[in-house]
Amino acid sequence: MAHNDRAEFIHVLESQIKALERERDKLKPLVDRYTLMEGQLDLLRRTRNAFAQERVINPAVEMNDTKRSGKLGVAVLELLNEIGRPIHVDEFLPRLKTKGFESTRQSVVGILSRAYQLKQIDRPAPQTYGPSNREEPKEQRKTA
Repeated sequence: MAHNDRAEFIHVLESQIKALERERDKLKPLVDRYTLMEGQLDLLRRTRNAFAQERVINPAVEMNDTKRSGKLGVAVLELLNEIGRPIHVDEFLPRLKTKGFESTRQSVVGILSRAYQLKQIDRPAPQTYGPSNREEPKEQRKTA
């Protein structure tokens, strides 16, 4: 390639570079705006989802994971609430049966263990569970 051809080629490339830089500079505010809008949309969606899933939970009555525990989980914790004192795991099955719930000891133990891990109930002795003695946070207390 001759020196003249080379210089002309470089000049053409520089012109194309400058033209693309100008076009980029025109689009940059739009790209920045787009990026900002994507961030705002993401934040709004996460906020909406958090509020849509939020529910007031009374830790002594309800499991956080109701899909997993189902009606049995709620019944176990309601029973514990009704009794109002710690009881042994083996006392749950006959009491649940009178309420119309057939279950295995393992299922009940699993529900109680999960509730205990979530600090929703107390375990004063091995395989013995009772209502939580911890105070509810102020925002969850019911006012008379």
